Amino acid sequence: MHKVIRTLSIIMLVLLLLAPARAVQEQKKPETSAAPQSAQKPEDPDAKKREYFTDLEVITHEGKKVRFYSDMLKDKVVVVTAYYLSCAQACPLQNVVLNKLQRLLGDRFGKKVFFVSISVDPVNDKWELVKDYAKVWDAKSGWTFLTGKKENVDWVAYKMGLYVKTPEEHDTRYILGNVKTARWVRMPPQATAEELSMRLLDLETARSKP
Repeated sequence: MHKVIRTLSIIMLVLLLLAPARAVQEQKKPETSAAPQSAQKPEDPDAKKREYFTDLEVITHEGKKVRFYSDMLKDKVVVVTAYYLSCAQACPLQNVVLNKLQRLLGDRFGKKVFFVSISVDPVNDKWELVKDYAKVWDAKSGWTFLTGKKENVDWVAYKMGLYVKTPEEHDTRYILGNVKTARWVRMPPQATAEELSMRLLDLETARSKP
């Protein structure tokens, strides 16, 4: 009996000695497994837009390799259109309007407003040929014709709602957007340069979507 009491006494003494150490360990343990806020990297505000629009490499009519979102869209007000070099009717009519629009925009063009024309036939629309095409339409700095690897350009066109299986099916509407505020509109093929200019002015002053 005495041995049992002595054994129990020793066990209780050991538990009492260990209790403070356990309390210290419990106090040091973080409440969650998440790292402290200060240790986390700041969130990239453009991450979602870059993921959506893609940042795939494409080639300009000047032969420059650029990233689609970072170089062509980020923080810009844009007019996005589709084209292909052998288009005989819709594309020339559209380019006449864009040529006039770039002049109507004055100092805003190439600083606040940019044109991005995406090839729907990148296999045949080599940048060397597109370079001459841009000259025909007197494309000023701020109007970029894009082409490049088919898989990249097709995906970029798809994200802009412009992808088609055959070039002849391409959308001839104008896509106007304020990338920073996430405001976008589509204008019909028959829209005039004056109508497009007024809509772009609205987009420049539009607030971000809630």
